[in-house]
Amino acid sequence: MIINLHGFNSAGDNNTAEQLKGYFEPAVQVVSPSYTVHNYAVGMAELHKLLEFQPLEPRLFVGSSTGALYAEMLARHFGGGVVAINPVTDPGILKGALGWNTNYRTQVRYEFRGEDLDTFAAVEHDLSLPRLVLVDIGDPVIDHRQTRVFYRDAAHYIEFAGDSHRFTFFDEALPEIEELYRRVERGLLNAD
Repeated sequence: MIINLHGFNSAGDNNTAEQLKGYFEPAVQVVSPSYTVHNYAVGMAELHKLLEFQPLEPRLFVGSSTGALYAEMLARHFGGGVVAINPVTDPGILKGALGWNTNYRTQVRYEFRGEDLDTFAAVEHDLSLPRLVLVDIGDPVIDHRQTRVFYRDAAHYIEFAGDSHRFTFFDEALPEIEELYRRVERGLLNAD
């Protein structure tokens, strides 16, 4: 099973979900829920409720941007691997989104408050998880150099010559994602 976790101001029916489903289904089920991404405690509760009733099978959590934080925490709790796409490594970057926001996919307006940002203090990275990190080096939101330093030797790290926070090299990255999924499926969960 592959669980796609969208980022801030997105939803489960995003382009990443479509590409994952097109590549992996029907052989591998792809689940792409919408959840409350802007409040970590609420979002995690929603995702735990969803996943606790899913069959126990190899899991690969694919997270984009803020979704990469959720992917890591869920993989640690439920077991599995992580694909982090243009990942947020420091929730402090979200300070710039404080105030009123509109979800790009659903057009729903909501307020991202300081209390919501504070819920991300619970995030504790586990760099021992099997992980693939995919980065557009020209991402205007996430500094790829900080991401590279953060993950150092803890991940299979691939940079692409893109210039968007929306990862634009998904077709090229799908074989790498499949390789990590197969490793998780075979129980080869070490980082190398």
